[in-house]
This record gives sequence, C-alpha cells and structure tokens, in this order.
Amino acid sequence: MSQMPRSENFTVGPVRLSYTDTLFEARSINGSEPKFGCTILMEETVRQQIDQQVEAIGRAAFPQEWDTPQRCKKPIRLLAEKPNYVQQAGSMPGVVCFASLSAGKYQPQVVDGDRQPIPLNVTDPTTGLKPIYGGCQAYVSISVFSYRHPQGGLGVSLGVSAVLKYADGTPLIEGGQVDVQSAFVNVPAAPPAAAMVPTQGMTSAAQPTPATFIPPVTPAPHY
Repeated sequence: MSQMPRSENFTVGPVRLSYTDTLFEARSINGSEPKFGCTILMEETVRQQIDQQVEAIGRAAFPQEWDTPQRCKKPIRLLAEKPNYVQQAGSMPGVVCFASLSAGKYQPQVVDGDRQPIPLNVTDPTTGLKPIYGGCQAYVSISVFSYRHPQGGLGVSLGVSAVLKYADGTPLIEGGQVDVQSAFVNVPAAPPAAAMVPTQGMTSAAQPTPATFIPPVTPAPHY
C-alpha cells in the first residue's frame, strides 16, 4: 500500500489551547490506543493558513471524493458546533473555529518563550494554574495528514509535534466543569443562623443522667 499524502511541519499562531492535559499524558478515547494531543481555537487568518495545506493534501489523497463533504472528514470545525466554546466566546475575541490535534503515541515538545521545556507538575501559587492550560495562547508546529480507515472512513487530520506557549489568556471552562460564579448567580445569600432557644423540658446543654442506686442483694443463709 502506498503511503498516504502528508505535509511537512509548519508553524501557525497565535492560537488558544484547549484540553491541554493530553499534551502531557496520552489518553484513550472509546477504547482506542492512547494518544497525545490537544485542541486549538483559532482566528480566521490562522484558519486560512491551515486550510491551504488541508486542501492540497485532501485533493492529492482523494481526488474523486474530496468535494463530497459526506465522504471526506475535514479537521476544522466552526466554534458554533461546540456549546461550551460558544458560551465563552466573549473571552476569545476573533476566534471562529477549532480543530483537534493528534500526536499519536509520541509526546509533543512543549516549551516556553525561551524554548525551554515546560514541566507538567508546576502550579502558579497565585492563580492555581499550570503553565499550560485551556485558554493560554501558543504557537504550534503542525502537519496535515490524510487517512483511509475501514471504520473511520477517509479524511484529513492535523498532527502536532511541538507547542510554544506565547502568552497567558482567560482560562477556559472545559469538559464537565461549570463556571460556579455564573451557575449560582441567582442563589440568594443564606440567612444568618438563628440562636437555638431551649423549650420546656430541654436544657441549653445536655446534663448527664444521674445513676440509679441499686442496693446490693444479700444472699439467703444456708442451714
């Protein structure tokens, strides 16, 4: 079988990162082989850069099927397709779409602005955030690859080989999490606790029950 078309690595950004835990720990989806990766949220200019490569690889791999959306899967999706991103769109001005990046079984390099590795188990004592988190800005080194799979059909996906954190950003609420400030905004404050007033037959503090005296039993004499 001939190798499926794939692009060289190229760098795009800045983008916003999402679901960043899988940059450091491979995870399985629906029982599949564990993979590294993340999701990127991008503005229109970045989408256009990626789309140029997606179009080139897609047409080279699937000349007959590429123009039939039902047959070929494409990697970039509109922000409106994911409700939790839509709810946070105000904190991501200009972001219009997102795409999942896969690194397979090879962990991507994750570095800071000085090109030094960023460790996973470091938390900012002020914010409680790790250096890489959903919402931070980054540049990513990616590639476009095509696939034809018996179960997964055919299409084009994005691979990631390296991530450079560019700047901080508004943290995203991801997965099953909710913004507790918004979720409970209409819940009134609890009333102050009322002092307990003893009622008849009650004392303010429980008193020990006095012991009942039981006289000793004198055994009957035996003659």
